[in-house]
Amino acid sequence: MSHEIRTPMNAIVGFSQLLGNGDGNENKDQYISIIQNSSDHLLRLISDIIDLSKIDAGDMEIRKSNFRLKELFIELQDIYSIELIKREKPDVKVNYLLPAGEILLQTDPFRLRQILTNLLNNAVKFTALGTITMSCEKKGKDLVFSVADTGTGIPEEDQKKIFDHFTKFNYQGMNNEGTGIGLSIVDKLVNLLNGRIWLKSVFGEGSCFYFSIPYVAPPSSFSTSNKKSEKTNRPQTQESVKSILAVEDDNTSFVLLKEFLRSLNLEIHRVTDGTDAINFIKMNPDTSLILMDIKLPFMDGYEATKAIRKINLKIPIIALTAYAMIGDKEKALSAGCNNYLSKPLDSKSLQQLVEIYLHG
Repeated sequence: MSHEIRTPMNAIVGFSQLLGNGDGNENKDQYISIIQNSSDHLLRLISDIIDLSKIDAGDMEIRKSNFRLKELFIELQDIYSIELIKREKPDVKVNYLLPAGEILLQTDPFRLRQILTNLLNNAVKFTALGTITMSCEKKGKDLVFSVADTGTGIPEEDQKKIFDHFTKFNYQGMNNEGTGIGLSIVDKLVNLLNGRIWLKSVFGEGSCFYFSIPYVAPPSSFSTSNKKSEKTNRPQTQESVKSILAVEDDNTSFVLLKEFLRSLNLEIHRVTDGTDAINFIKMNPDTSLILMDIKLPFMDGYEATKAIRKINLKIPIIALTAYAMIGDKEKALSAGCNNYLSKPLDSKSLQQLVEIYLHG
């Protein structure tokens, strides 16, 4: 793992130094792209290591809810269609197959999505032509999912260890960024959902990963309707500068936050702990939005949010936090936050969310 962590860090540190020294300015865009891609890879690696550690320690929680499977499949199809374009694989198509009618189920949607995402990641890496197909069907008391591809396939001798920790195969040089953790996590998550996983593959022809989980139908009160609230069209008027509060104790994080929001023409105030945030809102009840860090000195963001809600129910509060495990979002929302973004922040996601709460 030292090698897997230090490799992207080498690119991040090295190309950052080149940019900082003013070297290679003619390749600036290329260097920035390398830094961003290496950062994304490192973040995925860290998330996988944390998940694997939590599962092995027995600390992974399953949080069941009711949802529509077709919505998840459509979302994943859109995401991976874009991913294939980014990877310059226009000859690979992603599709899905579902039986007639809507599949409503009760399970952990986050973990199911994580399983499918890891399987799709592998399919995208090892497929250069053809199709990647997600499917699901009811068989007895189970739902059987599959992710099939027309990629390299897996030799029979490798299939026996494909779900082992840190097992990495690099057929035709198509897995340079892999770490060998993803399928191990998939195997363990399927077990946590009381299911099983298996595969069929022919080297040179493609692979199909299957997994089954018990089918639990949602209660009858779970509506099949998918109505969304209608938006009213209001005339556009010139608005005054919005005043928002950033509760952030880390100087570097605050500077980055201001830069991300520079284009929105906001008046950004800052406090560095929960107690000061409460006092600021008492003195400035017309503040339009709060960006709330969670790990703060003296009083954390959860407690500060609960206290603010006792004096102001209307002001939107967005949690911006390095606590990014499953369950942390729910904890922020139950404390009174309206929404949640995990660090490292994505500038576009932050801008879009701030715009939504400030302007609708």
